[in-house]
Amino acid sequence: MAARQSRREFLKTMGILSAATAIGPLPRPFLIQPARTLTIGINAWIATLDVHPAIGPNLIGSRLYGLFHDTLVQNDPVDGSLQPMLATEWENDGLEWRFKLREGVVFHDGSVMTADDVVYSFGRLLDPANESAFSANMKRFIARVEETDDLEVTFTSVNTDPLLPFRLTSYWTSIIPRAGSEALGAEALMTRPIGAGPYKVVEFRADDRMVLDRHSEYWEGMPAASQVIVRYIPEPSTRIGALQTGEVDLITQVPADQITILDAAAGVNAVSTRVQGYILNLFNTVKGPTADVNVRRAMTLAIDRDLIVDELWSGRSRAMTDFLLPTTFGFDPERSFIRYDPDAARAALEASSYAGEPINFQFTGGYYANDALVSSAIDQMWREIGLNINLDPMETAGYLDLYFAGEVMTNLQSFGSEADAQFFFENWASEGLFTTYYRPSAEFDELILRASQSLDQSQRYADFRRIVEIFENDLPLSPLYQNVDIFGVRDGVTWHPRLDSLIDLRPHNFSL
Repeated sequence: MAARQSRREFLKTMGILSAATAIGPLPRPFLIQPARTLTIGINAWIATLDVHPAIGPNLIGSRLYGLFHDTLVQNDPVDGSLQPMLATEWENDGLEWRFKLREGVVFHDGSVMTADDVVYSFGRLLDPANESAFSANMKRFIARVEETDDLEVTFTSVNTDPLLPFRLTSYWTSIIPRAGSEALGAEALMTRPIGAGPYKVVEFRADDRMVLDRHSEYWEGMPAASQVIVRYIPEPSTRIGALQTGEVDLITQVPADQITILDAAAGVNAVSTRVQGYILNLFNTVKGPTADVNVRRAMTLAIDRDLIVDELWSGRSRAMTDFLLPTTFGFDPERSFIRYDPDAARAALEASSYAGEPINFQFTGGYYANDALVSSAIDQMWREIGLNINLDPMETAGYLDLYFAGEVMTNLQSFGSEADAQFFFENWASEGLFTTYYRPSAEFDELILRASQSLDQSQRYADFRRIVEIFENDLPLSPLYQNVDIFGVRDGVTWHPRLDSLIDLRPHNFSL
């Protein structure tokens, strides 16, 4: 009995037990909504709308998949805590997690969600033939998913996993209908997915646009726009111009130096938020010049993060002082190991085996806000300590081929630091996402496994701080600054950005 109570207290502490277990379906308003199209200008594009085999998680998928998909559980848009979505309540008993499903959820094809649809969706995600990195990661934690009632599913975890509900907030775990999806087939799902989200896809053109119509039977209520058009506009100046002329109503990735210009313009304004993730330099610790830890240490010490935040972000971001964000369990506010010290950087380079070989520094131009300016600044800082840098902006497709082949030496990328350090560090374990770039010690694997199963928060915190020390020694990455989402929005559009980067157009977050 004591063990059960301690588990419950742990889950309450982590916000994993639903605080709204008695909430049923929200009443659907049947008022006729006026026809109104919302047009979004986005900076990058996605290759497929079929979430389960898709590459990810990634920023653009996180922005767009939630337009037409729902998950069992969702993060609160303000504090990141767990909230009901397609599941209304959940409970844990040992390796089993039972989820009660929301009654009356209608998919875009008119079918009503049952437990079988959830089993089917996770069957696609966990299929041994699914070779996506996200699928491989989820297979480490979920052994099976079974229907235990018409509106109940039971997840069995591989090991004790008190954080499993958090794993189900990703849009790569979205729920789709079995019958409709099987009838369409895998190829058609890449461009015409069937989901339960607020809008349904009616057109998808690669590297051009996506058109979605209002899902009038959405369980949360009637979505505000009758139609949503997402346009691919890679150039920031073109996106901003389209917003100012009224061609689009909302744009992503506004450069920080354009905020005051937008705010001064008639009919538009900029909105921004810091998100649960940060920009970093990933290092290849397996081969090439960056396999030498002293080279990685030199590169880390050479970067003036405060200068980047002040000059390129106008102080809107924050320089990283740790591998974790302050909102992440495992962060230590009293200890900061990341510093700017060019003299120490030169000494580390002198102590290394580096002999002037070129170090390729790749990034996907325009994917992250200010990425070209930040990359150029870092390039200059690295050159100043004596590194031979080949700054290489790339198209997304070519970069991903290089990235997954393990051929990137260093890059500029974003990665999430969510409510618990487990979600960040487990990606660096021996079976995690970054095995191509980092080979962790046995101690690291033991610590992350223990933290993943433990209910003792003080022990978990100590384990995470020991992992930070291992990372400080190994330096598989160099944290730079907290990610900032900056959007441009036309007057008359009421919408709020989220910590998880989703463009959330659900009734509670968007109106016209």
